[in-house]
Parts: sequence; structure tokens; C-alpha cells
Amino acid sequence: MRKPGYVPDTVDISAHLSLAVNLVASGRDEEARAEVEEIYRHPKFSLDYIAKTWPIKKQAEKELFINTLRKAGMK
Repeated sequence: MRKPGYVPDTVDISAHLSLAVNLVASGRDEEARAEVEEIYRHPKFSLDYIAKTWPIKKQAEKELFINTLRKAGMK
């Protein structure tokens, strides 16, 4: 259990993003949504922020990543 007011660092966010994407790919959408909730504990993270800043060079891969996060419930 995390302490109230805990703000995850980028490493935590990266792990939650990767897990959310993999859970959606495995058909485990509810669990992916739980990971998105963890991502939202960090105030600056949103789908728009990730689309603009996340270091994925190939546009097709970035679009797949973003669309999969969207399916996990990220906005």
C-alpha cells in the first residue's frame, strides 16, 4: 500500500504503461484500467502528454501504443 500523497517517478510510470499495454494485448482490460489509474496518480500524465513526449521513434509503433492505452481507458 502506498502512502497518501505518493507521486510515482518516471520509472514507475513506464512500468505501469508497459503493463497496461500488455494486459490489453492479453485481453485483460479490467486489469489494464487499474494500471491506468496508477498512472493517473502522477498529475502530468495523460494520453496527450505521452503522445507528445514518450520516446517511440516509429510513428506506427507510437500510434499503436497510444491506441492501446486508449483501449485501457487512458484519456
